[in-house]
Amino acid sequence: MYDLHIALMNSPGHRANILMPDLEVVGIGIQTGTYSYDSGTYFSVMVTQNFAMTGGQTTPDIVEESNSAPGNSNARQDTTGVLVGTSNAENIVGTAQDDTITGSGGNDILSGGAGNDTAVYMSDMSNYGLTISNGTIIIEDRSGGDGTDTLNSIENLDFDGTSFALSKFTNVSTLTDADMLAFCELYVAYFNRAPDATGLLFWGSALADGMSMNQIARQFFDQPETQALYGGSSGTGDFVTAVYSNILGRSPDAAGFDYWTGVLDSGAVDRAEFILAMIDGAKAATGSASDAQYLETKAEIGAYYAVVNGLNNVSVANTAMQTFDGTIASVVSAKDIIDDHAAHVDTAQGSEFTISVTGLVDDALDWI
Repeated sequence: MYDLHIALMNSPGHRANILMPDLEVVGIGIQTGTYSYDSGTYFSVMVTQNFAMTGGQTTPDIVEESNSAPGNSNARQDTTGVLVGTSNAENIVGTAQDDTITGSGGNDILSGGAGNDTAVYMSDMSNYGLTISNGTIIIEDRSGGDGTDTLNSIENLDFDGTSFALSKFTNVSTLTDADMLAFCELYVAYFNRAPDATGLLFWGSALADGMSMNQIARQFFDQPETQALYGGSSGTGDFVTAVYSNILGRSPDAAGFDYWTGVLDSGAVDRAEFILAMIDGAKAATGSASDAQYLETKAEIGAYYAVVNGLNNVSVANTAMQTFDGTIASVVSAKDIIDDHAAHVDTAQGSEFTISVTGLVDDALDWI
């Protein structure tokens, strides 16, 4: 029924009749059956809506809703609501049910209220940009069809049949600047690239929800990308050298190399823990200021790519990070790569889904 109603609302003539305020009563007919045509016979559904206004008395048919299903039935009460807007700007407020809300164009405010609510969009996901700001979501259709909407209490998005669990990303805005930058350090340490925004904000929201850095680090270490970067089956010495190169931008000093290879070979610390320990060691008061600055700069490049600009192209994320070699000139080059890609995404339809956050590390790379 939802698809049928959307089809009627997408027809200018039907939409005008449905929304005509002077009409008072409606008659709805639905018939299913086989429909024969030149090319064959099809099972079909036919729907008609007839609208009228009258000065006489009417006796409408009322369907009573049962509050409970028979004991031997698997049926359950329908707890979903369907709300469809027009091409104009509107404020559409959901119910206490699990609502499906379609703005249908215009710069709308869609508020789900209680329940598990879904906002529906008609274009491909790659046309849209999301901005998270203190729990409020702004979604822009770069193709222009759906306008720019403000979302409140919406848990899910549907992009032309592609689902996106929005509720798994929104809590990232509750992190502090320091937490977000530290999380970017974790990301670049394990993958040696700028984060993709969707991945970073998903795991950042998990961190905000109570998952520990250690738990997330272990999830990262098991990823094929991390195993390929650090050589899943490489010797201990090669592994330690690779971690030093990625996180600190240098070869290990002799004392550090001997200490960590010994610790790893003894089993006192496993490889996933070692990468996290290297991050903590670089930032410790006893660590090297240059090591700490190198790691922080990589994290800022990552934050600028994923948090500020909301970009998801992994190839560009890798190119931007590999451009950095510790010099100011390389930071400028990395930022230029990110800015050029962000400008392209902002103007090109169907280029890349973006999801950014305001109020977190907004000052990343502002010194460039």
